[in-house]
Amino acid sequence: MPNLLATEQPHNSCKPSGWHGYDDHWLEDPTRDRPLSHRWRMPQLELAKALSLPKMKTKTLTEVLHLVSADIIMSARMHPGRRVSYSRSDAFYKARRQYTPAGYNLKNVTTAIDLLEKLGYIVDHDRRPPGRRGTQSSFLPNPSLAMLLLPAVHEPPKAEIIMKDADGNVVPYEDSGRVHDKREIVRKVNEVLASAEIVLDAEGVVADGPWLRKGDYVMYPALKSLYRVFNGGWRLGGRFYGGWWQGVKSEDRKFFLLDGEKTKEVDYSQIHPRIIYAEAGIDLVGDAYDIPGYDRNLCKAAFNILVNAACYLSALGALTRDMNGDRRGAEALIEAIKARHSDVAKYFHSSAGVRLQGLDSRMAEIVLTEMTVKRGIPVLPVHDSFIVPESHRETLVRLMKDAFEKVVGKTGNRDKIVKSSVGNTSVKSSAYSDTDYKRPARAGAPRPSSPLAATSNRETDPSSAADLPVAGTVASSPNVPVVLDAVMPSEPTKPVRRTPAPDFLRRARDEAIAEWQARTNRHSCEPDHCGGE
Repeated sequence: MPNLLATEQPHNSCKPSGWHGYDDHWLEDPTRDRPLSHRWRMPQLELAKALSLPKMKTKTLTEVLHLVSADIIMSARMHPGRRVSYSRSDAFYKARRQYTPAGYNLKNVTTAIDLLEKLGYIVDHDRRPPGRRGTQSSFLPNPSLAMLLLPAVHEPPKAEIIMKDADGNVVPYEDSGRVHDKREIVRKVNEVLASAEIVLDAEGVVADGPWLRKGDYVMYPALKSLYRVFNGGWRLGGRFYGGWWQGVKSEDRKFFLLDGEKTKEVDYSQIHPRIIYAEAGIDLVGDAYDIPGYDRNLCKAAFNILVNAACYLSALGALTRDMNGDRRGAEALIEAIKARHSDVAKYFHSSAGVRLQGLDSRMAEIVLTEMTVKRGIPVLPVHDSFIVPESHRETLVRLMKDAFEKVVGKTGNRDKIVKSSVGNTSVKSSAYSDTDYKRPARAGAPRPSSPLAATSNRETDPSSAADLPVAGTVASSPNVPVVLDAVMPSEPTKPVRRTPAPDFLRRARDEAIAEWQARTNRHSCEPDHCGGE
């Protein structure tokens, strides 16, 4: 097993972007296939009946077949037209045993995929022969699967901590006390988020079964469990991923409600430029992305490309693509940025990006520990910003500043570390047909509940179909059933409430009270108080 603790510095060589710090970055590149996942579950009896799945030889193979089946159904539903890639290499699965369910190996996965192809549920199967490296096998889920309605549960990753190597491959790591502490923080944060009611109250969002839709993008509110991804070392990367709110467009994130309360999103101001300048012992003056003659958003992207790239040519190539092939324009912009930031030029094309992400993820860990683990306040992280109930905004701002100075060091412009958040505005929702569930109910009329309230995946039993909507189906092909009428289950009306503190916080409180009482009793029985000598 490799000793990853000894490889904390990224390689500074010019090669493809193996140090990409973002997890699930295939979502941002429409030309990339979606990797096969094992995180979706559906009720096994209903799934086997709907797809006419045969009985497999072993229980483990049956489990893998159901995992793959659920994944391609959800892929067809959430990512129509996107190919799904998978590996036919035994080494690929052996390297991931720390992260995958039992039996999720080459033999069982390929057996399941080949069977689903035979049944017609996957099409255009590009099965790569042995020995061809660099390109995985891939297929397209049968588009008709998108019309199959079965309750789905997204399970948290087997490991809350994921380690990748320099090329982005998932690799095993040695467990230790430090890793245990990081994992425990993630678990406790997830426990608080699981019991929080997270509602997206933006205009134009419609409920479609368990999904939310707005225009051409889909959200799945059951995704509430976070995990962390490190990139080659415990000080590289480490950002929190997995929450469905992270995929919501920035203009809509200000319309979140947490346990019925309006929210504020507060983010760090120019966090990586500010860290770089702080490390150089210089206060950042002005807007780091304000370059005369250039659009600010382009300059922000270019700055981050320069910091992340391993060499100048890599940075130039990436920026040229962003500028629609304008190589000379990219060269000029790079020179303008270097002139603006000549005092910190050594950080450009130095592969510093994942190290900087390691620092901002440490800040996020501190914020979530103080806000969510210790106080029980639900906080939704979005990498370098946080969504919080507006009544806790001031506490969040203070803790974000404290976290920055704890990780990076004291700064002369503490007040500029955090941006001012934008206040939310009330909107009339058209999310559930013509019903506005936020409008006060007429006398005698029941008030409809929100169809957008996300239920916890911990509260959903994937093995039971009780209390779930039943949809009539008809086969559009010999194997794929089509939903005719899907009905949203009704919800009882709930008053706006505060979520009770999770068990671990209550236990900590009770233990603290017991310790205080014991200390008081000991103090009261000391000689001065009890007449002793």
